[in-house]
Amino acid sequence: MKKRPKIPDVPGQTPYVVVVFNIVVVIVVIVVVFVVVVIIIAVVVVVAVEVVVLVVVVVEAILVVVVVVVVVCNERPLSIFILESRWRLFGHILRRDSQIPANQAMSGYFVTEGSKFKGRPLTTLPVVLNRDLSRIINSNLQLKSSHDLEHLRSIAQQRDEWTKLTARIREAAEASQSEH
Repeated sequence: MKKRPKIPDVPGQTPYVVVVFNIVVVIVVIVVVFVVVVIIIAVVVVVAVEVVVLVVVVVEAILVVVVVVVVVCNERPLSIFILESRWRLFGHILRRDSQIPANQAMSGYFVTEGSKFKGRPLTTLPVVLNRDLSRIINSNLQLKSSHDLEHLRSIAQQRDEWTKLTARIREAAEASQSEH
């Protein structure tokens, strides 16, 4: 084996091994500091995400409490709120352009093609809306054909008339619930 030449010790100079060792130590310290900083940032991000999740949960809980308070204070069943919302949304859709998908689906519902469905009738939005309309006493409004849909569309264009219709539907639903 060949021997390495010995590095001469020069007085006043640091040996190469010590220089290399010091460089390695500095690099290791820099890497350790970088890793610690990354860990601290990760912990802060996780804590921030947990704080955001906690805030979202608290806000949802507050909203649930508000809804419960509104429902309890108004003493109206939740089904009435849903009915009102359904009819407000339906009026909004009927006032929109006839080419939007919601209006096309409603118009397409009344197109009869093929054989009738066998079994229990499906509970679809037009069926539910027609049932709501049938509760109104002394009214010839219904939703069984595209002609009926166009008639409701013309009523929806007049917001005050639509609001009155929605109020009549709500009152009829409240009356039918109080009977049961």
